[in-house]
Amino acid sequence: MNKLDKSGIYGSTENKNLNNFFKKSNIKPRLYQTAIVKTAIHYNTLVVLPTGMGKTLIAVLLSSYRLAKYGGKILIMAPTKPLVNQHFDTFKKFELNAHSLTGK
Repeated sequence: MNKLDKSGIYGSTENKNLNNFFKKSNIKPRLYQTAIVKTAIHYNTLVVLPTGMGKTLIAVLLSSYRLAKYGGKILIMAPTKPLVNQHFDTFKKFELNAHSLTGK
């Protein structure tokens, strides 16, 4: 199950559902983003990518998937106000119910 097939997709039913989510949401993640999301569905994952490589989109995709499958809430923490605002704006853009809380 850990090995990717030729299309870069795991063979599980959950990941087939994730592919349907990608199609319905009109999101076209890059192949590496898709692979990261699919890995994060099954394993604890720390994503380390350079600035501008789409970590926020990965967070949105994984959050959307988990909310659809399990419900509940997602907590995202960020070290600066601008980054909190970036995440908040992105989650709102994808119509996810989001709230932000920052210090002074």
